Amino acid sequence: MQTFPELDLQALTRTELLEHPRLVHQKLCTNELREQLATALPKMRPYGAKPYIAGTIVLDWDHRLPSRKFILRVYLYTTEAARKRGSTSLEHAKLRISRVDRFPEFDVSQF
Repeated sequence: MQTFPELDLQALTRTELLEHPRLVHQKLCTNELREQLATALPKMRPYGAKPYIAGTIVLDWDHRLPSRKFILRVYLYTTEAARKRGSTSLEHAKLRISRVDRFPEFDVSQF
């Protein structure tokens, strides 16, 4: 039986965390919070016969100003094609959010 390496979500969180623009505006994702999130995440073991080749960690907002809670989304990919689709989808979401994120009193979508 072949064993695959685990995907290190802690390293991804420390280096590549994608923050929702509303959290960025509120300056809520400090280095301390990023480290707390990273240490809380496990290494991900492969599911089935395919290893995880990449992942994206998204810190989303709770639709409140000021935000009171965070939503952590973990996207894991087993193929390069899946990673590209995921990356493209998140880029489209960032563009969609940036088009409507003008005034804090109006709601914007999550990732």
